[in-house]
Amino acid sequence: MFKNTVISLALFLAIAVSPLATATLISSFGASAELTVSADLDIFDFETFLDDSDLIEDGAGSGAVSGSGDDLFDLLIGDSTFLSAFANGDVTGSPGSVDGLYLSSGEFTIENLGTSAISGEIMFDLALIATIFTDSIEEAALAFSSIVIGFEKYDANGGLLDDNIFVDELLEFDSSFEGIGFAGGEADKIAYVTSSLFSLEANESIWFFMELDASGFADTTRTPTIPVPEPSTLILFTMAILCLSMRSHIKKTL
Repeated sequence: MFKNTVISLALFLAIAVSPLATATLISSFGASAELTVSADLDIFDFETFLDDSDLIEDGAGSGAVSGSGDDLFDLLIGDSTFLSAFANGDVTGSPGSVDGLYLSSGEFTIENLGTSAISGEIMFDLALIATIFTDSIEEAALAFSSIVIGFEKYDANGGLLDDNIFVDELLEFDSSFEGIGFAGGEADKIAYVTSSLFSLEANESIWFFMELDASGFADTTRTPTIPVPEPSTLILFTMAILCLSMRSHIKKTL
């Protein structure tokens, strides 16, 4: 019995610390777009939207998407609000693929309902990160993140006076161009603070809009690996052998 127990314990430990118990990353992507908005005047009816969200996982591919969603609130002086879009995915075997995207946006309108001109400043603190990894030429990955911010200014009759897209930033890394290994990440991030000054005459209005995008995919064309039992299954099987060996020993001693 002692011999069987030792063998069972050895098998249990070997499986627990074997490569089967850990996944090996062979392809991945990550993308994020973050935006903090504040102003030196009260903004009423600031609205945010979840425009699109999708995650497709297959085989040994897994991922996640998230970000800001549908909301309506007032942004007062001294406060700030945060908009975001995140997407990431990992492939740890073949077959395996993951494809994800998250699109969010925000908007608000400032109207001058008084008889004298008003002015203000809107501040935008933005950050974009995109990163990919491929282990060999048999893997592919792409990561994309972007932020677009602009405004449209209207007169009292709704006629367009001015419009401008003053932020149009994007990051994209594609393994077809970057090659094998890591690309992107903190070293290549885009991050800065900008602002928009405006003035409105009586009955004029200005509409600000923001769009955030995080998306990407990772996959592999490697020959499918030979199916093996899950590590948890092997461990349970080994424990069962150990229990049977101990039970047999107890019966013999009785």
